[in-house]
Amino acid sequence: MTNNIIYTIINQLKEGNSKEKAYLGFFQYGRDIDESCIKANKEGLLLYASYLLEAGLEINKRSFDKNKIETFALSPDFISENTDFDFHYIELLNKPRLEIESISEYKESWKDKLVGYVIGGFLISLIVLIIIGFITILKWIF
Repeated sequence: MTNNIIYTIINQLKEGNSKEKAYLGFFQYGRDIDESCIKANKEGLLLYASYLLEAGLEINKRSFDKNKIETFALSPDFISENTDFDFHYIELLNKPRLEIESISEYKESWKDKLVGYVIGGFLISLIVLIIIGFITILKWIF
């Protein structure tokens, strides 16, 4: 899809949907963040989609200098005032998914190693004490 077609879609979405009728909100219905939902009507969803499409086109305009975070401001005025949380900007990335979600190798710290040694020492001590106790009981019985 070319950028001109996307611009046309964005303009149609913005012109064809009234901000006064639009409703969109992000809500948390439980205690955990994974218990959340979006409440929206058709106009709200389509207008928010236009902002997301604009952010997608903005990626081609940015320079993505080394270690610089590129953002796209979100300021839709049709978002509900009663929303539990809001997204103020989109952090733009110009990398493929595998580079973004690359698994970094975990480096074990000295504290992690110490915990392993302490637990190992405890288990060895426990086994030795069980053996000594078992031998003591056998000597006492016989």
